[in-house]
Amino acid sequence: MSQHIFQNTELPGERSNPLGGKKSRQRRPLTLKFNDLPDEALVPINVVCDICGNRPTAVYDGIKKNTFPASEKFGLRCSRWRVGQLRRWLADPHNYYETPNTWEEK
Repeated sequence: MSQHIFQNTELPGERSNPLGGKKSRQRRPLTLKFNDLPDEALVPINVVCDICGNRPTAVYDGIKKNTFPASEKFGLRCSRWRVGQLRRWLADPHNYYETPNTWEEK
């Protein structure tokens, strides 16, 4: 019964979905926090995509071509990027080239 009372009210930060179903949350701007982070800080893919304006597939394509900073892996499904490397890319994205790691196990 209490579900019907709160059915039409929206929580702060939510907007109604015109197609029905679940309500989607508005995205908070992540760039404000990015500017305050030290160069050693690690950020996830959603922050990287928000900062550079690309989708995850374009980010990973840039990593393969060595034209975007590589991520650091912290497990099977956990990748993070250094803020300092992202700032170097943002300073000159068209001339950025990262030398690939070419160390071999002996």
